[in-house]
Amino acid sequence: MTRALNTSHHQNSPLKPWIKALLISSFSLSGLLSGVIPSLSFSRHQTQLTFSQQAYAQSFTNDIVWRYAAAVLEIDPIREQLLDEVKRIMGSSKPPQVCNQSNLPSSVESICDRYKSQSANILNKYQVLGVYNSITSRIQTDSNLRNRIITAMKCQQQGLSFPSCF
Repeated sequence: MTRALNTSHHQNSPLKPWIKALLISSFSLSGLLSGVIPSLSFSRHQTQLTFSQQAYAQSFTNDIVWRYAAAVLEIDPIREQLLDEVKRIMGSSKPPQVCNQSNLPSSVESICDRYKSQSANILNKYQVLGVYNSITSRIQTDSNLRNRIITAMKCQQQGLSFPSCF
C-alpha cells in the first residue's frame, strides 16, 4: 500500500535544508516505530511524501533473546497462577485469551489488570517491552529464533551465564 502527499511551495519559499533534515528524521523515526516506511522527495517547487507498508525481517541479537527468555521465565508462573484464579471464577467457560474479552466479571478484570501490570513491569525490567510482541509473533514461524529462545531459557534454568550460552 502506498500513499502520496504532494505539497507545492511558492517559488519564493523553498524549504530550508534544516527543515528538510528535520522532516526526514521525524518521518524516518515514525516509520521505524509504526512499520510504515516514509519516503520524501523534494524539488524546488514541490515536496512529495510517500508512505508504504513493507514487511522487513528484524533480527534479534543474542542479548535481546537472552532478556526475552528471562522475562518469559519470570512472567509464565504469574500467568499460570492468575489463569488458575480465572478458572476458579469462570469454571470451564473461560474463553481463550480471556483478558482480551469484554463483559468479564469484575473479579476477572481485576486479575487481568494485575497480570498486565506485573507483565509490563517485568518486560521493562528486562528492557524488552518494545520487542516482546514482535518476538512472540515471530517465533510462531521462525524456528531458528524459537530454538535460540528455548536454548536461552534452558541455560538460565541451569544457572548458566549469557556468554556461555551462545
